[in-house]
Parts: sequence; C-alpha cells; structure tokens
Amino acid sequence: MKRSLKVAIVFFIIISSVIVGCAQSDSKSQDAKQFSNAEIVLSELPAYNGEQYEGVIVKVYVNNENVIYGYEIEGSTGYYKYGEDIVAAGISTIGQNTLNSIKIFTEDKVEEKIDVEYLKCILPNMKNNDGSQEANVLLNSAVLGLYSIQVSYGSEFINVVKVKE
Repeated sequence: MKRSLKVAIVFFIIISSVIVGCAQSDSKSQDAKQFSNAEIVLSELPAYNGEQYEGVIVKVYVNNENVIYGYEIEGSTGYYKYGEDIVAAGISTIGQNTLNSIKIFTEDKVEEKIDVEYLKCILPNMKNNDGSQEANVLLNSAVLGLYSIQVSYGSEFINVVKVKE
C-alpha cells in the first residue's frame, strides 16, 4: 500500500475516533483514555533508543497506555537554505502552533522550552491520563502532521520516533 494512502487512512481513523470520543464522555481522565487512539500512528513510529539521525528528530513521549503527553523537536533538516526551507517551516509551524494552542485553548499545565533548532512541549498531567481532551487531540494532530512530513519528504530530513515510559 502506498505510504500516502496509508497516512490518509491513519488520519481518517484518528479523526473518526476523535468525533466518536467527543460524543461519549465528559470526564477529563476518561477523555484522555478515549483519545488514546494514537496507537494507529504510534504503531508506525520506531522506538527511540538513543540512535543518531540525519535531519530533525522528533521524540514523541508516550505513557504506558499509549497516550501522547508531549514531544521534543531538535535539529535542522538541511532540506534547503535557511529562510527557504519548507520542510523546516512545516515542522516549526506544527510544533509551535500546537504548543501555543495548548496554552491558549486548554487549562493544561505545559512544560516548555524553545531555543534555536529546539522545541520541547510536555504535559505532565497528560502523562498521568489526567489531561484535557482538547490537549490530547492537539498532541495527536501534531504527531500525525509531523509523521506526514516524514512520509512526504523522507527520513533524511525528519525522523519521528516514540519514547515510551
């Protein structure tokens, strides 16, 4: 099966799961568990074991119940020169917009760090399945978007890996 078709199917399943999950529950901790359907995307990601990668590395932090509770983006794509690198721009936009959206649209606590070629966004409550459904959807969407960039442009520019507790 072509990777672009596979990504489209994964995207459809995640969106369908989110819609169904929204209709089913009001409890914050229950929402986090219902929205943990990230397994569909996470199953595509290799586990991170400290290896070195070319380009940008995106570490997706996942708890024991496959709930995404944060991400870390580090490095440079090398796709094109600074200021004209569309791969880097896409990665940066997803990372920063997700972080800003969580801070503005949710009440979840966020541990963040932003530096040159580095962004970290961790939601400690989500790690314990006590985060909001909105934050969970935003994190799942970010991982899907970042993985889609990897599929579209190649692992020589970006690698999305999971770090499981």
